[in-house]
Amino acid sequence: MNRFRVLATSLVALAASAAGAEQGFYQYPSARGDVLVFASEGDLWRTGRDGGTATRLTSHVAEESDAHVSPDGTMVAFTASYDSDQDVYVMPVAGGAPRRLTFEGGMLRTVGWTPDGKVIYASRLTGAGQGEILYTVAPSGGEATPIPLWRATDATYGQDGRTIFFSRQGLTARARDNAVLYRGGGMDQLWRWQTGSAAEAAKLLPDFGAPIRFPMAYGGRIYFISDKSGADAVWSVGEDGSGVAKLSPEMPFPVLQASLDRGDVYLQNGADIHVFSTADNSLRKLSIDIVTDREQTRLRSIGDPLSQLEAARISPSGESVAVTARGRVALGAPKHLRRIDFSIPLQARGRQAVAAPKGDRVFMILDQGERGDIYAMPADGSGEPMPVTRGYGAYIWSFALSPDGKTLVLWDKQARLQKVDIATGRVTLLATDDAGDDQPFHDLVFSPDSTHIAYAQVSRRNNANTTEIFVQNLASGARVKATSGKYNDYAPTFAHDGAWLYFLSDRNFDPTPGNPWGDRNMGVAFPDRGEIYALQLDPAAEFRFREDNELTRKPDEKAEDEKPASTGKDEDDKKDEKPKPARIVLAHIVLDGLAARLYKVPVDPGMSEGLLASKDFLYSRKDEKLVSIAIDKSDPKVETFADKVRSAEISADGKTLLVVTGSSKSPKLMLVPAKAKLPEKAEPNVVRLDDWRLTVDPASEWKQMFVDAWRLHRDFAYDPAMRGVDWNAVRARMEPLMQRIGHRAELNTVLGQMASQLGILHSQVRPGDLPKDGENSEMAFLGARYTPVSGGLRIDSIFRSEADLVSTRPPLTRPGVDVRVGDVIRSVDGRPVASLGALRMELASKAGQEVRLDLARGGKAMSTIVEPMTFDGEVTASYHDFVEGRRLAAEGLSGGKIGYLHLRAMGPEDVASFARDYFAQLDKDGLIIDVRNNNGGNIDSLIISMLMRRAWAFWAKPDGTGVPTTNMQNAYRGKVAVLIDERTYSDGETFAAAIKSLGLAPLVGKRTAGAGIWLSDRNRLSDNGAVRVAENAQYAADGTWIVEGRGIGPDYEVENGPHATFEGKDAQLEAAVSLLKQEIARDPVRPLKPGPLPALGTPASDVTPLGPR
Repeated sequence: MNRFRVLATSLVALAASAAGAEQGFYQYPSARGDVLVFASEGDLWRTGRDGGTATRLTSHVAEESDAHVSPDGTMVAFTASYDSDQDVYVMPVAGGAPRRLTFEGGMLRTVGWTPDGKVIYASRLTGAGQGEILYTVAPSGGEATPIPLWRATDATYGQDGRTIFFSRQGLTARARDNAVLYRGGGMDQLWRWQTGSAAEAAKLLPDFGAPIRFPMAYGGRIYFISDKSGADAVWSVGEDGSGVAKLSPEMPFPVLQASLDRGDVYLQNGADIHVFSTADNSLRKLSIDIVTDREQTRLRSIGDPLSQLEAARISPSGESVAVTARGRVALGAPKHLRRIDFSIPLQARGRQAVAAPKGDRVFMILDQGERGDIYAMPADGSGEPMPVTRGYGAYIWSFALSPDGKTLVLWDKQARLQKVDIATGRVTLLATDDAGDDQPFHDLVFSPDSTHIAYAQVSRRNNANTTEIFVQNLASGARVKATSGKYNDYAPTFAHDGAWLYFLSDRNFDPTPGNPWGDRNMGVAFPDRGEIYALQLDPAAEFRFREDNELTRKPDEKAEDEKPASTGKDEDDKKDEKPKPARIVLAHIVLDGLAARLYKVPVDPGMSEGLLASKDFLYSRKDEKLVSIAIDKSDPKVETFADKVRSAEISADGKTLLVVTGSSKSPKLMLVPAKAKLPEKAEPNVVRLDDWRLTVDPASEWKQMFVDAWRLHRDFAYDPAMRGVDWNAVRARMEPLMQRIGHRAELNTVLGQMASQLGILHSQVRPGDLPKDGENSEMAFLGARYTPVSGGLRIDSIFRSEADLVSTRPPLTRPGVDVRVGDVIRSVDGRPVASLGALRMELASKAGQEVRLDLARGGKAMSTIVEPMTFDGEVTASYHDFVEGRRLAAEGLSGGKIGYLHLRAMGPEDVASFARDYFAQLDKDGLIIDVRNNNGGNIDSLIISMLMRRAWAFWAKPDGTGVPTTNMQNAYRGKVAVLIDERTYSDGETFAAAIKSLGLAPLVGKRTAGAGIWLSDRNRLSDNGAVRVAENAQYAADGTWIVEGRGIGPDYEVENGPHATFEGKDAQLEAAVSLLKQEIARDPVRPLKPGPLPALGTPASDVTPLGPR
């Protein structure tokens, strides 16, 4: 023991204690000898193993985590963002400069130490994103050595120093879910492997039936954390798998980290560190104080609040815009008019603010406490918010104000449309919806005289995929359905005088393609469906788009060639006269028979998203353009008003447009005249918000976000009964933790613990506004694997990709680049590289730039120019290499008769990937569809529909030559097998469930994760973070709740062993190939061969049912 260091530490702690200390939020405990290292406020701290006042070890702006003290107690390894988004570092426990050990830039985590003093970390980057690989690296630096185990996460060494006990799977490894009592396919497992052995690892406690987390070896036993008894507790089992026992009482909170030293198990729990003694089975909470300036809780100035813009609503007069960002509200205007900031209470979040018609007040939703209500504030920014509604009983989506300023109409998550009298706060129900959508009311607008509203409402027809237009009298409550419901009708807007209601309707069906033939034809789409229609609200009103004929033209309306020529008399006198504004006579709205008074506006289809009306123009979206349509019976000209418009809104008086352009991170708002085109010089019309700054009190904002997340979970969770969990009690138990946090990341930890109490997946925490180091270099990569050799780095392998897709090739295989396996990289841009770290450092910040590589090939010097790729590019390239490797393996195992495709997720890019790969393999006798490690999405039905196509007939030449064409077109006739595993997630599981339920193919592999409740991600917090909450449960056709928490089981269970898989074997793929070969041999695909044609006069045959698959 270094007595001087211990004495110095004690003196520092004593001095700090005298200065005044407080409790923090403690995570990642790791003890060795007399020292305990932990994390708090995003930094690492050191104290005694029994607690006391701690000393801060690090002070970087970003978070340090995953602390692990070395076996000799002198070093601490951890994960940090000093030079990249994420890498592994070590530093002395006594303090000092950290040393960087890895150069990967992300997707890794510090795991611990080997008995001989090497750092262990887990990397997903080198596992092609499909799973973790453990590595060891010396604390002095150098090349990392893999531990040859696939999908190993945590690790500990047994008594002999050679047997490694490790975890596989787990919620954190797969998707960072937060769920108690999880029993799905991805439960943490405990495995054992003898280092250096060629034998496969063995699973310990295979029938334990609950997660086994944080394995820790001591005294011939493996200690671990499990909630098998109903909540997390310390358990142990012998190294041979015998004598499993629960040792500790159940902990009050989920255990988020655990470590062991000298028989003491250190547990992160709630905001504290607890110690369980294996000697006497006692449990105690450590008393730890930190002396801190709480730097992360100091007031912050947010310089770009528009990057978090939530809403922008034009004032009725068109003079200003109410903007909402990060829960704060401001009124902005062009030129030099004062921006008005509103004093939103710290415990509240403002939403959907809009100015009143008279300009004297601003209305907004304020979410605070248990409910959200609508409030009003003086428009000059003074005063306090005054409630309009009180204790409203549901989540309010938004609201609209009447032109006379007396009424507002809101719509809520309980599918209600309600009228609110602003003067009294009285709430009157206008409509409800029973189609099952919690947000069924859209595009609500008031008539100019404030007597009626129009809106789109989700219809029960068309499987609730469309909306229909309603018009409602606010005084009587009478409403009529103004459209039939057959088509999707939306975006109603009143004419300037209220005589007409224009709306968009998807009634143009121009199919693309128009037939089932052709390459990769997956079905018909109908682009450009939107057309503009009009409903005659006032039966006496003229349709301003219909050109007059000889019967409808008024006597005083003459054609231009019939009018007498101007004499010029009195013309000069009239020039100086100011035009008098035309008096608008408001219409008489008649609801009876409204649906029958339907007109079509004579413009081409292709309109979408929204529709606005002024006296002289309609405005709508066409592609990325905002277009104007002249309300002109002789020439309804369509012109581009502005290009690349994100959104648009019109003032209540119809004279001004709010046009939003730019990107989501840098939007530009303009208030422009409602004319045919955007003014040539638009800058004077830009709303001045570039100088908007928000002062944020982090501690108050964190508390507000905690309550907001709690409320959003209550309001959005799929089960209104919250699975029987007392949600108020959860808040009461979790909220005191907020007093302890000192960093935004710690809020995420608390939010994750809160969400976990519902025990459901899709419960990840989106990080929000975490402090970052803006000076870090962006890592860059070449897409290869290397070994250090004399004089440089030898290229051992280059990522494979589909040769036909040049854009997906990694840098070293792109056109014009001559680099081969076996070449030695000697220098980058003239600077020598002798290690992987040196290569990565030289490439840093050069992604997409030309870089010169000097190489040696067989004793010959050569050079080439390459463009390195980003971290995301490296991840994608390694994934393509994984897929290409599996495709080649399936081809080799089957002699080219069995095809292979992998679906990484279930989104637009993945349906494109399916189209590329599936149709190119229709001639194969067998096909493997791999959804292992699938991240989910929502396209399962598109793929299932293709697999359900069956060939019941074909076209061919009578002699059988050529390629026959099946009916149904592009139907696959071979055998299919689907690969699944414990990391098949969300829609990947729904796809597997459909395959199984419909009997389309056997499932091969392991039970899936069990993320079966779908969601919308509409519950963002004010800083754009979120705690995801699952909203829509899935049921089988018989009403049985499916998938969630269990997963979909395989028809053929096959384990991919950790050691064999690391060595390149894929037992699941091999099993699928073997199964398909057997099926093909048993029931081969019969060739499509036409039979002989009978003689003239003999008709063709009828058809017979095909029977089951």
